[in-house]
Amino acid sequence: MARLQRQWLPEQRGCGVFKRVGLEAYEYTCAVSGLKLLSTHSSPVPLLDACHIVPWAVSHDDTMSNGLALCPNLHRAFNRHLF
Repeated sequence: MARLQRQWLPEQRGCGVFKRVGLEAYEYTCAVSGLKLLSTHSSPVPLLDACHIVPWAVSHDDTMSNGLALCPNLHRAFNRHLF
């Protein structure tokens, strides 16, 4: 797992900063499965989700200490408290 530093992100919902910084912090690798997922296009596109550990709607915390990079299927499972 990537070593994370406490970093505040601009509070602009939908701007993609949380996703970009979160996926870079995890080096585009799922924190649970260890899979590194990037598309094979000429400019790689991440195929992972940046997700909040404590939902943003509850915490309003966009720091990377509240973030994980997860595969989409594991993100859904995490949100449903399946692990």
